[in-house]
Amino acid sequence: MGLIGGFFAIATMLFVKEPARGRYLDEATKRKEAEKKAKAEAEAKMEKKNPIKAFIDNVGVVFTLPTARNVLIASSLRNFGGMIVSSFLPVFFGRNFPGYKAEYAYLNALALSVGGLVASLAGGIMADKLEKKSYMSKAMICISGCILSVPLIALGTLTTGNFYLSVLCYALKVLVSGTYSGPAITMIQNTSP
Repeated sequence: MGLIGGFFAIATMLFVKEPARGRYLDEATKRKEAEKKAKAEAEAKMEKKNPIKAFIDNVGVVFTLPTARNVLIASSLRNFGGMIVSSFLPVFFGRNFPGYKAEYAYLNALALSVGGLVASLAGGIMADKLEKKSYMSKAMICISGCILSVPLIALGTLTTGNFYLSVLCYALKVLVSGTYSGPAITMIQNTSP
């Protein structure tokens, strides 16, 4: 598993490029941010800052940007909901389908690994393609994926007569809700100075 992760890390470093930061800022804001950055770099050279204080100051800067702040709050809420669902599902499947424990383990692992990978890549690709049409496309991908996952998880947990239908709904939920990560990170990068 570690070798596979290492392979993907190397492939990512070789083939994924970081987009230009501050692409959607107006010229006056870009100039102001560049001046602030140059001033901060000059001050940093003159005095050595405590790295922990510097980190806290930089986090404070991120939370002053509305897009970054809202994306971080929304991502936290989305991840909190995902943790609740992930904690609930083993209990749900164990009680409603006690004869399918091994199948659930394999299908859950498959849904999370393959579905999560496909969703993350698809979300990033869709965001890059649709960005040319509207700067709101990234936000719409995040929102629509999370909204579409609600009826899927509801159908999967309220339909207790068919194990495979429940697992399919869960796998589709992973597939549609996992599209948020790429666009969300890119929104933060594009609006950060």
